[in-house]
Amino acid sequence: MKTQNFNIDLMTPNQINKDVIFNEALITIDALLKHTINGFVESKNENIDVGKKYIITGEEDKNHIYYMSSIQEKHTTPPQNGMLLFSIPNNNFLLYENDGWREIQIGGGNNNIPNIDQNFTSINESFEILNNKSNFYLYLNGDTAISLGQINIPEITILIKQCYNASYTLTWPHNILWENQTTHVMVDVHNTMEVVKLFKLPETDHFLGKIVSKNHKF
Repeated sequence: MKTQNFNIDLMTPNQINKDVIFNEALITIDALLKHTINGFVESKNENIDVGKKYIITGEEDKNHIYYMSSIQEKHTTPPQNGMLLFSIPNNNFLLYENDGWREIQIGGGNNNIPNIDQNFTSINESFEILNNKSNFYLYLNGDTAISLGQINIPEITILIKQCYNASYTLTWPHNILWENQTTHVMVDVHNTMEVVKLFKLPETDHFLGKIVSKNHKF
């Protein structure tokens, strides 16, 4: 038998090695009752530090909570509807429902204003837009292919900045319908910034893409 939320093994009558079951349960509780994550990882094969937690974005174990216990063992736990975590790097709350994590605002008044990232997110090779925030600040540190996860929010704004001493390309997925059928292409100029908006269409996995502005530079 297992617990409802964290799938922790329960001790049964006449079970041997009950101390092992008990200790493993305490380790799991100690890790998961700290309701914060330290970011996102592509798979459970990535190296992480003891005491830190991540959400997996790759297809295998997607959306699972990934952490390393104090005994140097890696663990993954499937999320349950209603789980709430705080993302330390993004400074926002994530709620798991309808098979995905989404950003939520807690409280009223000015708390409804989306948080602004304090730093650009460096991207290289691949980057997945997740259903956890509506504004992204991306820094091109190499040629990068963008992918779109399960998105349940209507609009996403993406600010992309070229590397300060090089120019890299950005490849978008095929399910974006660009305005005037003109796909966004980064300007081949160092240190420039561009803004793109994506609008989620209902009844399909497609998005409307709009190039808002290009070629900003300090």
